[in-house]
Amino acid sequence: MEIGHNVLHGQWDWMNDPVINSQAWDWDTASTAAAWKHSHNYVHHTFTNILGKDKRLAALFMQIADIDSLGLKASQGLLLSEAFYWDLNDSTRAWSKRFAERMVGRMPSVNHAATYSATLAYLRAVQAANTIEGDKVVAQLGSAEINDPLFGKVKVRKDGRAIHPMYVFEVKSPQESKGRYDYYKLVRTIPTEDAFRPIDQGSCPLIH
Repeated sequence: MEIGHNVLHGQWDWMNDPVINSQAWDWDTASTAAAWKHSHNYVHHTFTNILGKDKRLAALFMQIADIDSLGLKASQGLLLSEAFYWDLNDSTRAWSKRFAERMVGRMPSVNHAATYSATLAYLRAVQAANTIEGDKVVAQLGSAEINDPLFGKVKVRKDGRAIHPMYVFEVKSPQESKGRYDYYKLVRTIPTEDAFRPIDQGSCPLIH
């Protein structure tokens, strides 16, 4: 196994052979070379178990399904931001439990929660406006703050963006987790006004 690992990882580079050298090859992978180097060198081989040497990583975009795929051993300590976590509060837990009962035990991601909340908000706006005319429904959506059970207080701005609090999470270690999907520790709540770009700094034609 060790020989196979070293061969696959280019451990012959020490010979300085100009032909047999992994640094000169374009690897045939299902990703860009930069993406492979990042996932392999900085995620897969992040933890050296040497005190003071391990790096602490922050992901620009990662969801709970990615953590589930990577596993806690590889992703522990990773910092990331999400708008939703199934175990964030009583309301998210109750909805996620109903979701899991219909999805063979799988907990929802932010994509599932956002689809549900956006659809429900739209249907309620249609009901309140008593029409399906786009302009009137959009106006209804933006007329008042939405008290959403999954995302908290949500406001739909004139540029169409739904704004709400965001959260910074740290991925738990295998020892901290009580089971599958028990992956996050809340580090910080980002207030709505700090979580999204101010409307006057955008270039949306809807507000000009």
